[in-house]
Amino acid sequence: MKRKVTLSLSPNTVTELQLKRRKRKTSMSKEVERLVAQDEDAPKEGEHSGLYELAGAFADWFSDEDFEADDRAGEELRKTKHYKRMMEQHKHKRSRA
Repeated sequence: MKRKVTLSLSPNTVTELQLKRRKRKTSMSKEVERLVAQDEDAPKEGEHSGLYELAGAFADWFSDEDFEADDRAGEELRKTKHYKRMMEQHKHKRSRA
């Protein structure tokens, strides 16, 4: 059974939801449900996605820009051991210069 709720959202969030809703030709309710379901599929705090496990094996496939990207992939890449080693190497090179 569905329930009605009232949400207090910023005008920017409402506009973004409306644009996504129109693009998908769905209702605001369906769009909010889709976003909640999408969030539930995301790795929880302390969990790692599959990318985390594979990034070390394929680290040379990724550029510095990939690691610094402002998106979910970049966020996951920055959690890897390879990224931490890479940052230590950069710090070491800077301190020697």
